[in-house]
Amino acid sequence: MTRKKSLNQAQETNTKRPARLEIKNTKTTNVVKSEANGRKRSTNIKRTVETPPLNYDLSSLIDAPVFHPDEKEFNDPIEYLEKIQHECERFGICRIVPPASFKPECQVADGMRFTANNQYVHRMFRRRGTNSCILEAIHRHLRELNINYQPPPCIGGIEVDLPGLYEAVQDLGGPGHVLENNLWSKVADTLKIPQGAHDRFSKLDSIYCKYLLPYATLSDEERKKLMHKIESQKNRHLTDDEDENECVVKGSSMPLSTFYRIARNTLSVWFPNTNSSATDASDLDPAQVEAAYWKLVTKRVAHVRVHSGNIDSGQSGYGFPCNKTSRHPWNLKVLTNNNGSVLRSLGPVPGCTVPTLHVSMLFSASCWYRDPHGLPWIDYLHTGADKIWYGVPSLQESVLHQAMNKLVPDLVKGDKSVWLSSDTVMVPPTMLADQKVSLSRTIQKSGQFVVVWPRAFTSSLSTGYSVSESVCFAPMDWLPIGDACFKELRINNEPTVFSLQQLLWSIAHDSRSTVNVLKRVLPILKPDVDEEIQLRSSLRDFGVQQWRKLPVTSEPSSKDGKKRRQTSVTDDGEMECEICQASLFFSRAECHSKADSPVTWCLMHALKKIKDHPRVTQHIRVFYVHDEAELRKTVQSLQDHIKSKALRRAPAHHRSSTL
Repeated sequence: MTRKKSLNQAQETNTKRPARLEIKNTKTTNVVKSEANGRKRSTNIKRTVETPPLNYDLSSLIDAPVFHPDEKEFNDPIEYLEKIQHECERFGICRIVPPASFKPECQVADGMRFTANNQYVHRMFRRRGTNSCILEAIHRHLRELNINYQPPPCIGGIEVDLPGLYEAVQDLGGPGHVLENNLWSKVADTLKIPQGAHDRFSKLDSIYCKYLLPYATLSDEERKKLMHKIESQKNRHLTDDEDENECVVKGSSMPLSTFYRIARNTLSVWFPNTNSSATDASDLDPAQVEAAYWKLVTKRVAHVRVHSGNIDSGQSGYGFPCNKTSRHPWNLKVLTNNNGSVLRSLGPVPGCTVPTLHVSMLFSASCWYRDPHGLPWIDYLHTGADKIWYGVPSLQESVLHQAMNKLVPDLVKGDKSVWLSSDTVMVPPTMLADQKVSLSRTIQKSGQFVVVWPRAFTSSLSTGYSVSESVCFAPMDWLPIGDACFKELRINNEPTVFSLQQLLWSIAHDSRSTVNVLKRVLPILKPDVDEEIQLRSSLRDFGVQQWRKLPVTSEPSSKDGKKRRQTSVTDDGEMECEICQASLFFSRAECHSKADSPVTWCLMHALKKIKDHPRVTQHIRVFYVHDEAELRKTVQSLQDHIKSKALRRAPAHHRSSTL
């Protein structure tokens, strides 16, 4: 059978297929859950916004400060960071170049597996580009023919730009002309298909026949009707595929070796003349990569997908070594237990006190975001290509908010405390600078740290394959910041990674806590304890009779003999209030009014439910770890300890003042 005949048969077969296809959508963990009935959802687009011209002048960006500590200054990271904090906070970020003697190992393995994130570069700024409607039309027609297009077609790990492939074949005279004249090599070059990819010509032929031939053989009138449906759906703010309105979506599991191969191919596609490998982009000027990236982001004329990965280093042991041979204080697995960080009392929390390993490739980005708890954090680039960072300090939040609301209003969440979700948007820094936002920029090289200060907004861009590691830390000055952040999160019904009450309670019972830290803890913990006792009393007054005290246990002692964390009401499973999303520590209320799983509330919202619906009282059970006497005793012990320390210091102070 000739290939020309098979094309005709494929056309005939595809037009006879049934007109219904159900697609399973994959989403990142921070995407809001879709409705259980699978109905189309609104994308909440506010209005059409014109894209400003891209300003390539980086002189409007401020250079973030760079520090070169000597061996002595490099002894204690928290002490050093507190020393430079005042100078750096107005920039949002800073870069630290360690002494030459700091050369830690980076433990990774080609076979280590992780779930990659798919990043769609053309959706990073505005979701709909010039080829978006064509792609939606192709997808809609494939669904009508019951042809599955998930996972999307790839060659050499690079996702094929279907609208680009359709246009390239049409420009060369159509599929028949391309086949008869063997023009797939020209098509491959037009689409920047990696030259080293196995069977790239035959794969392009197969991909075109399966995914594009049905669309290409539609009449002009049929294509117009299809596009009319797409535009009508767009005007009603509906979408068939949720992932098409996200710029970062959950991808597939892959080993590091596969990720590296795709990174190498991606580099060869966009910078074919460079002498660099995937692991060394030193021949590339970061500004060159930067300009190419922002052009792709703002022009949105090509369908471009890259990958990134985030790996919990506590589970795998990768990144910084965690054995006895590496106890350097700047090892992030050691830094998390530094005496100067109050987070050490919290114990291991993935994504917070447990370092996260990050793998990136060319054009991998971390979208504009800030830690919702106001925590500072630190990133170390183990190996690979440079990473470009942008920072906006906390004091510029209102200006940034106003600029984002003007440039990407459909992606800003009103006046909520977390008004910009993670993995949401990459706005060019020069556009923000044009809106009077004060930004800083720095280029992180292998072997260097970048520090992000409390409540600062950041984004970053990788210029090639790299492996980095990050972790949060918190000097005692963070405690009032954290208190304000957690209150904002609760008011706005936003979830938290950990319970602030649990942290405060752990610090109060940690024998290593200094009196200065306890002085910061007491004015935050005492109101929480008072509120807890008052809420329990009110629930009893309203008739709640089912109360259960949970056993108090501790995690196994560490090698230094100290117990790290006491049990909370969440230890039998992650518990959050169904209403305010607060992580529950002191207590939780469960409503067992239905046959299915009980509804969990914090005591404040349980009391509100009872006031609104008195009948639920008989169905509520309250679980707690510490009774009121134990709560009061902890506060009193804190007060007594602080007072006794003050009395001991007073005579010494008096003697020195009389000399």
